[in-house]
Amino acid sequence: MLFLLLAQLAVYQRLSATRWTSDLELAGLMAVIGVVLGLALGSSRFKPAAVLGLALGYSLAVYPLLMGGLLGNGTPWLGRLAALGGRLAFTFSLFITHKPVQDPILFVTFMAVCYWVVSLIAGFSLARAGNFLGAVLPGGIVLFIIQVYDPKPASRVAFLAVYLLFCLLLLGRLTFVRKRQFWKEHQVWFSSESASEMNRATLIMAALLILLTWLAPVSSQSFASAQSMWNDLTQPFEQTRKDLGNAIAGLQSNPSAPTLNFYPADLTLGGQAANGSDLVFTVRLPAVAGATRYYWRVRTYDQYQNGAWQTTATADNAVPPDRRLDVPDLSGLKTSNFYFYFPQQGIATLITPTRALAVSRPSLVTYFAAQDGQVDPVVFKADPPLPAGQSYRVQAVVANPTVVELRAAGTDYPAWVADRYLQLPADLPPTIPALAQRITAGLTDPYDKAQAVTQYLRDNIQYVKAVPPAPQGQDMLAWFLFTFKAGYCNYYATAEVILLRATGVPARMAVGYAEGTQEAPYRVTVLQEDAHAWPEVYFPGLGWVEFEPTVSQPPLERPSGGVSTGPAGLSTQQAEQATQSAGAEGLATGAGPGAPMDPVLRIILIVTALGIVVALVWIGSFFGPGVWITARLERVFRRPLPVIAVQALEKLSLPPPGWLVHWAFLTNLSPVTRSFGVVYQGLRRLGVQTSPAQTPAEAARALAGSLPAATGDLRILLDQYQRSMYSQQSGDWSAARRAADAVRRQSLLAVLRIRLAAFKRLFRKTP
Repeated sequence: MLFLLLAQLAVYQRLSATRWTSDLELAGLMAVIGVVLGLALGSSRFKPAAVLGLALGYSLAVYPLLMGGLLGNGTPWLGRLAALGGRLAFTFSLFITHKPVQDPILFVTFMAVCYWVVSLIAGFSLARAGNFLGAVLPGGIVLFIIQVYDPKPASRVAFLAVYLLFCLLLLGRLTFVRKRQFWKEHQVWFSSESASEMNRATLIMAALLILLTWLAPVSSQSFASAQSMWNDLTQPFEQTRKDLGNAIAGLQSNPSAPTLNFYPADLTLGGQAANGSDLVFTVRLPAVAGATRYYWRVRTYDQYQNGAWQTTATADNAVPPDRRLDVPDLSGLKTSNFYFYFPQQGIATLITPTRALAVSRPSLVTYFAAQDGQVDPVVFKADPPLPAGQSYRVQAVVANPTVVELRAAGTDYPAWVADRYLQLPADLPPTIPALAQRITAGLTDPYDKAQAVTQYLRDNIQYVKAVPPAPQGQDMLAWFLFTFKAGYCNYYATAEVILLRATGVPARMAVGYAEGTQEAPYRVTVLQEDAHAWPEVYFPGLGWVEFEPTVSQPPLERPSGGVSTGPAGLSTQQAEQATQSAGAEGLATGAGPGAPMDPVLRIILIVTALGIVVALVWIGSFFGPGVWITARLERVFRRPLPVIAVQALEKLSLPPPGWLVHWAFLTNLSPVTRSFGVVYQGLRRLGVQTSPAQTPAEAARALAGSLPAATGDLRILLDQYQRSMYSQQSGDWSAARRAADAVRRQSLLAVLRIRLAAFKRLFRKTP
């Protein structure tokens, strides 16, 4: 039918609006052909086995035909099919070998098959059995899933309204067709204009219903309650939702996808440490065996005041991809390549190694101006933001200064460092500078002072993940150092920076992530719980150097020799050679970061398998196997399951619940008797008194008095009931069901009219 076809097209248009990838029009073509084929097979006289064979045959022919046409480019047809098969085979081989898949053909194929199966089932269900739910429910589920994973912009929810409108129109049309068949069977005359009148009325009522639903006012309290309920229901599937949503977002840039800013420009002490085992990103490292620890920096802070860190830098500069910044103390040094991959969520702030010089994406760099036109970068922002599933490359200097070099750096700090990174709060309690002098007593070298402060904090401060607010009137940092003596990385790093500044050593607060967990020789995964803060100390000629006072992290060990080394003690030249080989390896795979998209492909495979199973079960329920299974179950149990459950509870001396007893009672009734129960339901709805001594005929007459329009249907229902109860005939259950449906609708409409009349009286003017 036309309404079903339009409904399926609305589902496809919702997919097309996401713009997740190209070639999604294949899903629309498959949906249209699937509906037409399903209607044709449902209307045919083929037996179930023949219908199943035809459906499979068309499925194997239609997809290659349409996909080959989309490939085009003047290639011969067989060449197109060969190219299609090659792409599918290659992407599948990448999948089974746990390698990332960049070609969207796998996703396009999955969506095309999904729309084909859904449309085929919908058309067949409608034509063969007139099954309304079988026709609209699969498409509605697909539309709802797409809406969940592509919720923005909010205007796209209008596709759901359009789909519901066509579903209501289809329901109205099915109702009229069944009513017309009933009239013909009972030789009831009806006007030829009734079809157009009912269609017009159905269209108006459906449009009004959708409009009223969309425009109905909702209180904020009700919305909050509904949101809380939805969060509770979907919490067990949150990880699956993220994985599948990221699989879609990673196919193509989606401007509506949410992005994540990792750390704000202001950071206040307090609260608790980061928790959670969700994956944030993975990094392919330079191929240097036994590399030392890396820190993944998000931003740095320079000013501390009133228990909070701030970034006072306001200068921003748009930097094109791979443009190297001129950073003090790093100019002219060779760089190594790091590849970052974010599978779970889009990002607006780029994460880099601590000595980053260039990124492969357009970026907006916030920085401080240094001497001679050089810049001291504070944070790299993606411009535009990166969607989930994307990667980028960072060129950074890999250095691990030796103890000899750090001690020889001296104290000749440039003005841009001394003016900014020696700041102390005006109201800093004097006990903190006194503690700094006591810790560093007798030390003159900045490196030795930094080491002394680091060791003091590791020896005297306990690590805890939650820190309560300081007592009223007490300085947070002083309370942390002298009274509470426990905290997490933010407190450790803040304390070291302030203590070092109090001794004249420039330092700053850096935030980001600890190195993470090594998953392969040159790849690490970083989780939410790896979020970290650490102090960075400035050494002239060497730049910013990390220290690790947080006791939950292993201590940093530095080489003691006199030659600057990269990770694992290799010379800078050796490290660079190994890094270049790692970069070549990463580029050769075409993977960018080299992080496998295992969760994405695994989700696609699971969903595909579930879809095939559901489709087979659904088709089997129509084509005979479902009937065969039902018949075998009835032979095994011989009694309805509610009756078996009640008897089992009674044997265990357990009282069965009332709803189960009522269910068992209903299952023991004949279908005609259950249909006649609508009479007593209607009487209760309308407030008509009933009596146990009342005969079925008296009950039907009482309801007819309140529902004159249902008199004919009540007469049919009563006749079938009396025939099944008081004669040897079983009664026509089909006729009884149709009459019961009509009576139920009439009673509901009568109740609705009564409620509307009462509502109108509230606004009627009194004389």
